[in-house]
Amino acid sequence: MAHLSGIIPQLVAAMGPCTGNPALMAQLSDIVVMVQGTSMLAAGGPPIADAAIGKQVTKEELGGSYVHCHISVVGGNEAKDDEECLRIVRRYPSYFPTNVYAAPARVAPSDNPERRDKELLSIVPRNRKRPYNMVHVMWHVVGHDTLSEQKPHPGNSVVTRLARMDGDVVGLVGNQPLNRAGIIDGAASDKMTHFIQLCDGFYIPLIFLSDVPGFMTGSVSERYATLRRGVRIAYAMAYIPVPRVSVVLRKAYSMGQVAIGHKCGQIPTFVLPSGEFAALPVQRGVDAGHKCALDETEEGERTREELGPH
Repeated sequence: MAHLSGIIPQLVAAMGPCTGNPALMAQLSDIVVMVQGTSMLAAGGPPIADAAIGKQVTKEELGGSYVHCHISVVGGNEAKDDEECLRIVRRYPSYFPTNVYAAPARVAPSDNPERRDKELLSIVPRNRKRPYNMVHVMWHVVGHDTLSEQKPHPGNSVVTRLARMDGDVVGLVGNQPLNRAGIIDGAASDKMTHFIQLCDGFYIPLIFLSDVPGFMTGSVSERYATLRRGVRIAYAMAYIPVPRVSVVLRKAYSMGQVAIGHKCGQIPTFVLPSGEFAALPVQRGVDAGHKCALDETEEGERTREELGPH
C-alpha cells in the first residue's frame, strides 16, 4: 500500500472492528469510510487497552466512528449503516483516474455550463456579520452532481468536496461562515492540506471559494500548533501543478489569503463586488496601528471612527 500510495486511488471501508495491522493499513489509504456503531480502528482492542492502561473501554469509546470521524481525523466519512457505507465507496472511484498516469474520467455533463443561477446574486448577505451556508454556494455553482464532503466534522469551518463541472472532475475548497465565521484552525489546516494533496496527486483542478477572516489565534490555538499545521497548506500550494482558481466571495484577510489560493503564485483570482481583501480588516488595522493614541485620548471611540473606513 505504501508503494502504491499516490499511484492508484486507495479506499478503505472500515465496517467492523479493525485492530493492529488492518487499522494501520487504513491510514495508508486516501479515503476512509466508517460505520456508526460497528466500526472500530485501534492499535489494540478493549482487552489489550485494559491490560495496557488498566481502564475498561468499549469498542466505540476506544476507536469508534465518532472518535475518528469527529475528533482524531483518522477516519473520513461517517456512514449511518453498511448500505450507506457501500454507496459512498461505490461512488468515490468515479471521481478518480484508475492510476496516476491517466486523467480523471470525463462524463457527459448533466448541467448546462452556460446556466445562470439567479440565487447566486443574493446568496452572500449584504450585512457582513450575517453568516450563510457555503455548501449552498457550491450546490448552485456546480449543479446537482456533488459528492459527500471529505472529512466533514473536524475542521468544519472549511468545506471540501469533489464535484463535476461540465463533466470534468474538480475539487472545491471553501470557508464555512456558519462555523466560526470560516476561520482556519489546526484541524481545518490538516483537512485542507490532505484534500489539496489528494487532488494534486490525481490531477484534479481546484476551485477555492474564499470567505476567510484568517487563521485562528489565541493561547489554545497556539498550543494546538495552528501555525505549524497552517504552513503546511502554503507548502502544499507552492508545489502543486494542477490548475487552480480562487474566488473571493466576501473577505480574504491575513495568512488566510494564501491558504485559500488568493495571493499564491500565478492563480487567477476573481473578486465579487461583495469581496474585499487585505492584511487586516480596516478597523482592526486602526486598533493595532493607533493603539497608543486611542488609549490616551478621552474620545477614543470618536477617534477610532475618524481613522476607520469611510
